[in-house]
Amino acid sequence: MGKLGISARKVLVAAVVIAISVFGYRTYDRYRNRDAPPDLPIPDLNQSRNAGNCDRLTGSVFVRPMNSEDSRNPKISAAPDLTAPGNEWAALAQGAPFNIGTLFHLRPQSTLQLVTSGNWVIALSGEGEFIFEDARTNEGGKIHTNFWNLKKGVFRAKPHDYDTTDHWLQITTPVAKVFVHKGEIGLRVAEGGGGQIWLLSGVANVHWNDGRKKSLTLKGMEYL
Repeated sequence: MGKLGISARKVLVAAVVIAISVFGYRTYDRYRNRDAPPDLPIPDLNQSRNAGNCDRLTGSVFVRPMNSEDSRNPKISAAPDLTAPGNEWAALAQGAPFNIGTLFHLRPQSTLQLVTSGNWVIALSGEGEFIFEDARTNEGGKIHTNFWNLKKGVFRAKPHDYDTTDHWLQITTPVAKVFVHKGEIGLRVAEGGGGQIWLLSGVANVHWNDGRKKSLTLKGMEYL
């Protein structure tokens, strides 16, 4: 086998340098964003290609597909009018499936419990509005992520008791992002920002929009 020419050696060295640089950047980026859920490739859906089911419901709950403005607008929607021209809202029934990209609107004194395909148990209380932005898993189904945007209301989440796989949760509010790993958490969010957050198990970190960061203590309450 002949020796590599000067040009071939330069190409090889350049390829090695690029590979090392890419690996180093990815390692640094993952360290910088270590509180956030991992980036997973597969939508977390059940055999029916749904993201989960409505387990329990009281009161009035409405759903529609989220749109590009929903996550940017901190105000909740007006009371849905199912008879309005061009209406996208539907009343949610107990046992009904839901999909990734669903906006949940709860009227006052309404409650909803959801179980996702990745076995996150999510409890919502109104009046409030909550956006289920995404859910992801890996090839073996051993890691499950959920991404929620909370505009107003009470939100509680935990992995199902019998599920021992790895669970990550990202919650966006008007004033902060909350990252949860293998934990049970609750939030009460006021419209436009503010509220309270409490951690019952696992690990959670809050990143406020103004740059502050804090790891939550178990059984304690923090103001958003």
